Amino acid sequence: MVQGGRTTAETQTHWGKPRPFPPGFPPPYPSTPLFGFPSGLYTVWVDFQRTPRHPKRPARFPNRIRDLRIKLGMSQSALALAVGRPLSMVCLWERGHRLPTLPHLFRLAKALNTFAEALYPTLYVPRDHGEKPA
Repeated sequence: MVQGGRTTAETQTHWGKPRPFPPGFPPPYPSTPLFGFPSGLYTVWVDFQRTPRHPKRPARFPNRIRDLRIKLGMSQSALALAVGRPLSMVCLWERGHRLPTLPHLFRLAKALNTFAEALYPTLYVPRDHGEKPA
């Protein structure tokens, strides 16, 4: 059976729905196993991990960058390109090991369609302007 120019053998069932490989992805070729196991050509497309792993180090600066990025369907490399920083720096920001500089914080907020205060909610505490009601 052919779906969108590819056979069903070239699609992956993801919760019952067949999903074609992304454009530019090489089609799966049968290969002879080396040393008793298949070669490195995969026959399915694997999504990135959506559940966070337990960190080795606790985050110094907890943030919502990863949540907002995944909600938008953006990859880390796409976010790094939008902000103009290397991928490694975006990874450090997401894990809470480093803080972005102020210009990069505003670029992050713009790329993620949110306010800068929403990225680091624990760092921004509203000031109390006036007396408290009794």
